[in-house]
Amino acid sequence: MKFNWKKLYQALDDLRKGSGGESWRSLATRSEVTPSLFTRISQGKPTSVGNLLKLLEIGNYQIGQFVEVRKARKT
Repeated sequence: MKFNWKKLYQALDDLRKGSGGESWRSLATRSEVTPSLFTRISQGKPTSVGNLLKLLEIGNYQIGQFVEVRKARKT
């Protein structure tokens, strides 16, 4: 399994735009995270579990929406 950070970023961007074009800084304040966190996840870089939970909560997302299951390779 792999967490898709870029997909989470896109979902948050859609949420931000749907809130009347809210700034990333404003979304960060509402989420209680630093604005630089959005830069990190836009690059596919992970964050702490605590920050992940805050981001999921602000968008009312389920973690399963962003988890990709890879098929096992045959050896």
